Amino acid sequence: MDLTTAKRWASGALITLAILFIKTLFNTCRIRLLRGDLHKEFFLGDRQFIAVTWHRASIFFCYYYGPLHPVVMFSRSQDGEYLTRFAQKCGVIPVRGSSQHGGGKP
Repeated sequence: MDLTTAKRWASGALITLAILFIKTLFNTCRIRLLRGDLHKEFFLGDRQFIAVTWHRASIFFCYYYGPLHPVVMFSRSQDGEYLTRFAQKCGVIPVRGSSQHGGGKP
């Protein structure tokens, strides 16, 4: 097993453990939607839209909305790779891009 394969396996195991921890943690949280009407219209409805979130909210977003299989753009950076793999395990459909490095590539 070369170093790249070992790192990939280790990061996959770490991501799986992180998902178990995060799901356990978030299952203890009370979630209050401030605009339930917008949530119902856009996230649960048939309308297409573009949502924007801060990086700090991306893990919760993947956890909470992953079962709805949203398409989300992630950076092509190494950090983006970790978040992309996490998001995929949550149900998100990732698209990789960057305004500087291949933003038009899937």
